[in-house]
Amino acid sequence: MAEKALEVFRLRPCYVSIWRILLGACKLHGNVVLAEIAKNKLLKLDPCNSGNYVLSSSSYAGVERWDDAKKMREQMEGDVKKPSGWSSMEPNTVTSSNSGMVVGAS
Repeated sequence: MAEKALEVFRLRPCYVSIWRILLGACKLHGNVVLAEIAKNKLLKLDPCNSGNYVLSSSSYAGVERWDDAKKMREQMEGDVKKPSGWSSMEPNTVTSSNSGMVVGAS
């Protein structure tokens, strides 16, 4: 199945989002061989996107290839800056989620 997907992706080589989806699926299923193909394509198409490095590093870590995971993080730190995480809240609003958690300000 993964090989068939790879053939479809090769027909549309410039779709960065498709390669990122493939890399995420490879991480989920532990397919490092296919993940490396997707990683190489992503780093060629979108080398400044820190998410590509993080996802690649996580793919390696998921199969306990710690040295490769570390190399990806180091490469990202040398070449790309990962944006800081952030949150925002609006005063006097209440939002609920499927988890049942309610966030609000009064």
